[in-house]
Amino acid sequence: MSNSKIAEWAWKVATALVYPIMFALFAWVWNTHARMVEYEMQIANLEQRAVKHETFHESFIEMRGDVRHIVDALNKIETKVDRELRDR
Repeated sequence: MSNSKIAEWAWKVATALVYPIMFALFAWVWNTHARMVEYEMQIANLEQRAVKHETFHESFIEMRGDVRHIVDALNKIETKVDRELRDR
């Protein structure tokens, strides 16, 4: 065999070995990218849910304060009604 034939066969063997590796690497990169996009979407969804929960929590705290004021007012009314009934 001449040197050109050996070089040609070496090139063909190297190419035959490199293409499957490149294809596997491409598939891995594609799969990894797809999972990253999915995770980014999940993170965005969780962030939106966290903002909604935070807003709900703040509203709940405000309503709890309002309910305390209402309970205090009702207790005062109850006390006044009890006094009126006793004084009669």
